[in-house]
Amino acid sequence: MKVQLKIKRSTNIINTIKYGKSLFFFPIYTYVLLYSNKRYPEGIKLIGTLVKKKNFKKSVHRNKIKRLLRSSFLCNKSILEEKKDKYKSYHIVFFIKELFYQISKKLINLLKKYFMK
Repeated sequence: MKVQLKIKRSTNIINTIKYGKSLFFFPIYTYVLLYSNKRYPEGIKLIGTLVKKKNFKKSVHRNKIKRLLRSSFLCNKSILEEKKDKYKSYHIVFFIKELFYQISKKLINLLKKYFMK
């Protein structure tokens, strides 16, 4: 069974941004929406990435940032799994505002900070 990891529907992204908690460490906004076990007992864990075309003109750069975000999230997912007690399901949306350099090292460090909260 293949685990679905990406948020596919735009309504899920909009609801996560509207009703979720937001965290900001430059240049990444993170929105987290936690669901109780009553609503989704099977445990749905989805992530989404938003990268504006206005900030990153080439699709190669946008896709690279999305891949780096997804891979750094998967590397640090164990930190988040340790903290789950009453919340089994979540939607997380990463929103990149600006270009920054040394992207992979900073992303890994930023995601560790997110998950420690």
